[in-house]
Amino acid sequence: MSERLKIQQVPSNSRLKEVVKVCHTKSTLTLIIVILLFSSASASAKKPGGVWIKTTHSDPQNISIFYVDRHAVKAIGYGLITGKPAIWHAEGSFRKGQLTLKYRYSPYAKPDGWEAEGTMELKVSKDGTRMSGKARSRSGAWSGRVEFRRIDLRSK
Repeated sequence: MSERLKIQQVPSNSRLKEVVKVCHTKSTLTLIIVILLFSSASASAKKPGGVWIKTTHSDPQNISIFYVDRHAVKAIGYGLITGKPAIWHAEGSFRKGQLTLKYRYSPYAKPDGWEAEGTMELKVSKDGTRMSGKARSRSGAWSGRVEFRRIDLRSK
């Protein structure tokens, strides 16, 4: 009695790459959603990651998301300034409760008359609910106080 082995057809290289890409995209999106939903639950002064609002912003509906990507802290923010969207992103470091970020406004959503780039130096409060410090434009022509308050996304 002879047994025959059934050999399954292996997908081509391009099809395999497509399948891996789709799985990676789904995993990445799932991870981002989980981080956003639970980031405030694990908030501490040592972890600036989470959802924040800038209390020194003219738009009370503004929102900023800070997260850690490998060894860098990254952030993205949105708010309305004079009725127009303002979108920025930043990257920097977090050491001993001090957050140092270089920010850049989107060329498509930069407030009129504002410089596109600058820096923020923020100190995280001991209880991890606030970050405050200074921001300044790249040229140094503008500087001012900034403050963020963490938003707790967990249902009460």
